[in-house]
Amino acid sequence: MSLPAVIQPLPVTIDDPAETMKQLSWPEWLQRSARSLSLVSRVVTEDEVYRAVKLVPVIPQSKALTPEQRREIEHKVALGHAALVHEDIDRTLLRVYELRIQLGASILSEEGEKIKAQGYIIALKGVPTFAVIEACTRWLRGNAPWIHDGKEPRKPNYSFPPQPPELCHCAMSIVAVVGAQTARLERLLKAEVVPDEQIRAA
Repeated sequence: MSLPAVIQPLPVTIDDPAETMKQLSWPEWLQRSARSLSLVSRVVTEDEVYRAVKLVPVIPQSKALTPEQRREIEHKVALGHAALVHEDIDRTLLRVYELRIQLGASILSEEGEKIKAQGYIIALKGVPTFAVIEACTRWLRGNAPWIHDGKEPRKPNYSFPPQPPELCHCAMSIVAVVGAQTARLERLLKAEVVPDEQIRAA
């Protein structure tokens, strides 16, 4: 068995939040590698009365990552972490305004638009900009997640722009997926490479 190299954080900046989801997408080889990832139990300490185990990520030798693949995964991990904390409220509000225009919403007076914008600012505070942009795209395509707001779960009404809490819900569901994918890539980088036979026998 071999241990992976220590993961070094890479400096990454979010130049265009609209491109983040495309940059975070997984090519086919990465999907295969992620599917091959598994967890095995390892004994940490053991005596007559106590036995502690931990779960260790492993991948089979046949799916071992090449140096180039590791570098690409490291970049996606760094990009994922950067995207999850990148918030550009001006860019966020611009995309929301564009979505409202694209769906034929009435434009209010200047004061009315300020009040409307304030509602979105409150709802989307702390929500990464890339997730809001992706949520707007899914709303236009009609594949946003169902609304769960304490009432009966319901399909979004795509005939109208999302209200602030609806857009927040949609964006945060995207945040959850990207966070989980980033964590899975980190486990893949830390995974021990073991013989294929050991994986099949587990």
